[in-house]
Amino acid sequence: MSEQVHEVPAPGNPIARIVGVLTAPTKTYQEIAKAPSWFPPLLIHLAVFLVAFAVYGSKADWLGNMEDMIRNFPTSKLAPEEMIDKAVADQVAVLKPYNWWQMTLMNSLNVAWGSVVFFHVLTLILASLFSIMGSAPTMRIGRAWLTFLLCLGVLIVGSVINGVGQFVFQKDSPDTFLALATVCVVAMVGVYVFLLNRSVRRDPDFHRFLCSTTYSAAAVFIISSIAIAAVSAATPAPIQVQVDALVKSNLGAIAPSGNAIVQSLFSSLDIFWVGFYLLMAIGNRVMAKCSMGIAASITFLPWGLWVLIKLAWSAAVPS
Repeated sequence: MSEQVHEVPAPGNPIARIVGVLTAPTKTYQEIAKAPSWFPPLLIHLAVFLVAFAVYGSKADWLGNMEDMIRNFPTSKLAPEEMIDKAVADQVAVLKPYNWWQMTLMNSLNVAWGSVVFFHVLTLILASLFSIMGSAPTMRIGRAWLTFLLCLGVLIVGSVINGVGQFVFQKDSPDTFLALATVCVVAMVGVYVFLLNRSVRRDPDFHRFLCSTTYSAAAVFIISSIAIAAVSAATPAPIQVQVDALVKSNLGAIAPSGNAIVQSLFSSLDIFWVGFYLLMAIGNRVMAKCSMGIAASITFLPWGLWVLIKLAWSAAVPS
């Protein structure tokens, strides 16, 4: 008697799936669970964001925004004022020869590798929690962490090469530095994606959780990117605000407070990030086959801890 062959269905149209995550999340995630494919939604999301980022970058006051970022960085509050002034002056001196598209490209490279790493690490943390809770008993969580360590090694090597290029070329030869940085980041992300994809192909459970993350991100942050492009196009140059604060999507921007702790809490209540975690909770419920209460509790846990850390920092280091 011949053995019955169970064919795995081909992945569906990623654009249709992204729309489906917004319009019919449970049904769409069930389809994704049968034929997971994590990279297409991430690629589409990054492509849309980078187009929006280029619109923003063409009008951004890059040097002024860089100075504000350094001065408003959380740990900057602990440093002496003269040290911050020196850091600002040094960074402005390095970046002054760059035009707008060079600055946009340089920051786009950081977005590209940073997004892949963020969604991988977030999925790894959540998948580990679901595994501990017994909702994903067949997932190979040890192998998933080993893959992350290999990917981390790739990041370290790529960062060292990029750092050497930055030290040698960034100030005196922007074109050479950007060419080297682009090649380095493309190679680094390519190897990272290859290692991650090879791992998830061998672990369908982790693959499903990674799809839950990337499809949720694509569904929400494509809308955010479109909003960034629209606001950037409508705002006269120079735009003197960071790209993540351009669209007024959190309670802190709508209802600012003079209290640092309350303002930190308000700024954490962002419609896009809350929507991202909510969709991911629905996806994780489908992937783990657990109740919505368990899925939401685990999915929102990292975000809740991050908010508590921000609140604690605001209380300990008032502005």
